[in-house]
Amino acid sequence: MYLGIKPLLGMVIFASSLSLISCKKDDPNMGQLPSIIWKSGGVYTNHDTTVSKGTLITLGVNATKGSANDPLTLLQLKRSYDGGSDSVILSVNLTGSMGDATTLDFPVATRSIAGTERYTFWITDKYGLNNQVGLVITTKP
Repeated sequence: MYLGIKPLLGMVIFASSLSLISCKKDDPNMGQLPSIIWKSGGVYTNHDTTVSKGTLITLGVNATKGSANDPLTLLQLKRSYDGGSDSVILSVNLTGSMGDATTLDFPVATRSIAGTERYTFWITDKYGLNNQVGLVITTKP
């Protein structure tokens, strides 16, 4: 059975276009996690600590994208009390130059009762890859 040259040529063009579409050059670093680190020194609290009730502390982070074509898209701060569930207390959509690198300082007044407070900063890139840093603040009576 002879199909003719036109259908055969159409199939060759279609197959070639599929291979060209799938041959885009990938970012060699694609898939690397974004980086997030605690700020340190001066006024910053950057590790588990115990403080008196009602103490004012400052949490700070620096975050950078994992590779050239993977901009940061979201920075969140989550908090939980006494081992409970996390609640998002801050959510920032990152655009423009903030997608390359961002920084955040967040002042915290600890509770007026004894217990624990867990703070976790999350950074997410355009592919949904994320990274986090967290600490626990114990308030004493």
